[in-house]
Amino acid sequence: MRFLTFIFLFIAFGFYSQEAKTEFIVKDFNSDGSTDSLKWFYDGGSGFGGYYYTLVNGKTKERVEVNTFACFCQINNVILIPQSLKKKENQGFLDALEKQMLPEKKLQADPSLQWILDGTMSSKEMASGPFEKVFLSPPQWKKFPLSEPGYYSMKLKGELLKRMYHPEEGPYKWKTQDEGWVAYNGKIHKNQLMIGPFFRPADSNSVYKAYITSHGVVIQKKSEYAWSFVTDAYLTGGPEKLRWESIKKVKLVDAFLIVEQSLSPDISTNLFFIDIEKGKVGKLKIEGVNYEIDHGTIMISDHEVKKTLSLKEWFKN
Repeated sequence: MRFLTFIFLFIAFGFYSQEAKTEFIVKDFNSDGSTDSLKWFYDGGSGFGGYYYTLVNGKTKERVEVNTFACFCQINNVILIPQSLKKKENQGFLDALEKQMLPEKKLQADPSLQWILDGTMSSKEMASGPFEKVFLSPPQWKKFPLSEPGYYSMKLKGELLKRMYHPEEGPYKWKTQDEGWVAYNGKIHKNQLMIGPFFRPADSNSVYKAYITSHGVVIQKKSEYAWSFVTDAYLTGGPEKLRWESIKKVKLVDAFLIVEQSLSPDISTNLFFIDIEKGKVGKLKIEGVNYEIDHGTIMISDHEVKKTLSLKEWFKN
């Protein structure tokens, strides 16, 4: 379990690393009387890294290889379960791999990860209009106090797994029986280099209060709160490494939220416009450099491009 934690420490700090020594466990994992083995090592650089695992069946000599290689820009990592490990006779091997590779297992997502899952399932690229991408992540209102997301894993399958899985080695031919894990590092919402509370007050109006983390935005309404934005490399984009905070600025305008997202080390930003109650999110087509707000109308300029649009008009559908 501690080894995937190290991956996320690399994600958080972006360390340059050298290949670690190979470690291993020798044991009869499937109780067939033969000695099996599980070995692993870390490999990575300044922007990517992960652990490589190899299981060997001592009786049949069958080998199963799995890796957690990922970009340090990712707040979650999706890994496919090898088909052979889903066989009943190989349950011992699957248990051994999960114990060594994954953090605490949970049956359902916390609200911050659920925001990513819902958005990923509904995300659409737009051919016309002010947004390049629109998706829906309905708010899950919870009673105070604010709850910090943890570091855990859970099973995924079906269309959700297909949309969440982004293999570094290229396109993958899907099978209907595919299942996988998602390891989510909610703890990175408080960057290890950040001094201060996990949730920091950022803006307020007569109805809502906005709190930010290093990579998310939480909205308070009376005695309830809900996640309204979470940086995810594939859904929203973000910085090259999560050791750089991605939430640059937030602004409440009536029942809408504007999020300015940092793309460090790039100096440009993304602008997102969010209907708080509906959970509808729009990513603007131009990278916002300057914007002004006047009674719900947003005036945005980016070099030669200028837009003047009404938030209510954007979200009328």
